Amino acid sequence: MDSKAFLTLAVALIVAGFVILAAALRAWHDPLTRPRVKRHSGPIALAIVVLSLASALSFWNYTLRSRAEGIAARTQIFDKFAQAPRIARLANAGLRPVYDNDDAIELDGTTSLMVTLSPSGAFSAQFPAWRSGKKQRPVDKLWVKMRIDAPGFDVSPVLDETQSVPGDVMTFAWILRGRQSGDQMVDISAIAFRQTAAGQIYDRATVVNSMRSIWVKPAFPLETWTAIVTTLITVLLGGSLPFVIQSLTDARAKNRDQARVSQTATAIPTS
Repeated sequence: MDSKAFLTLAVALIVAGFVILAAALRAWHDPLTRPRVKRHSGPIALAIVVLSLASALSFWNYTLRSRAEGIAARTQIFDKFAQAPRIARLANAGLRPVYDNDDAIELDGTTSLMVTLSPSGAFSAQFPAWRSGKKQRPVDKLWVKMRIDAPGFDVSPVLDETQSVPGDVMTFAWILRGRQSGDQMVDISAIAFRQTAAGQIYDRATVVNSMRSIWVKPAFPLETWTAIVTTLITVLLGGSLPFVIQSLTDARAKNRDQARVSQTATAIPTS
């Protein structure tokens, strides 16, 4: 069972407990059915307590399973990133990338992701020609194409994702809207390439390859569910107290009656 199944089971058990409690209280306030409720107060209280404990156990399993699933999902993302094909080297010397984003956002909330590149003159001059061996000409332009892969977000670019390499700062920005809760990964990559005046592209090389982590808060986080379930179980157990007390009172009265009968039987002389 996954975490959602355990949470559903906990809520269903709590609902079942409240149904029994509501029916018992309704019968308790009816003079015609109150004697019957008094006779069965023990089983009623036992059923409510058992359902409460079972729901608490199910919710405890939900918390453990949800944490484990979050860790497994993050590990799977990192494993997938680690298994991605790589080129022999990254040609990012002199780029000095800087990343800026919020660490956490609300579900369906937005955040901006900004990547700033500060290419030095050495980067433009020494950008590798080892891919094609084509001789660079002064009229050829050097470009950087930045892209992000963010499965847990709706991505909208704010600035042009392909920019020519100048001598100053290059800025790329996106707006991310969280559509999946949990720890979401953003894969950031950039390719630099040269382009002739005729549009021919050569010397492609990966210059940025990194990941960012953004926590997308669920609509009902674990802390909220904990408070809700704890409150409901407390109310449910509190509602069962009258039936527990009635059951104990009836049991004590029954024991007194049995003791009185035994004493009476002992006091009667036998002929």
